[in-house]
Amino acid sequence: MLLLLLFVYCFGADVSVEPVSKTKFIIKDQNGTQLKSVDLLGRDFIVVSVREKGSDGRFYAVDKDGTVWLSEKISSGGDDFKSPSGIFEILEKRRYHMSKSYPDPNGINNMDYMMRFTKYGHALHKGSTNWMSHGCVH
Repeated sequence: MLLLLLFVYCFGADVSVEPVSKTKFIIKDQNGTQLKSVDLLGRDFIVVSVREKGSDGRFYAVDKDGTVWLSEKISSGGDDFKSPSGIFEILEKRRYHMSKSYPDPNGINNMDYMMRFTKYGHALHKGSTNWMSHGCVH
């Protein structure tokens, strides 16, 4: 598996994830208490910064030594469908995928390059960055 971890940070969620260096992050609760620190040195991962409340709305693909090799604009969940915050293992990857919760009425795959990162169906996948999602990251 090329991309092992997905790191999503969203300001105002139950937890916050703050970068300390290229590969080290601190996870804090809503009161600012440090819950744990994570060092991803030696692992490939993706950092997603969602755009609510001032973050930059981009993803960064990072290799084992902390080098960013790809970055693009993203869109994420709106107020009613917030994207979760935290550090997640990729649970499932599919090149072609149709959403079970929000299928395309024309039968077209609407979640291509899907990487599911929660058991509730949140995923990083191909999609438009012109509108917010139902909790996934486009």
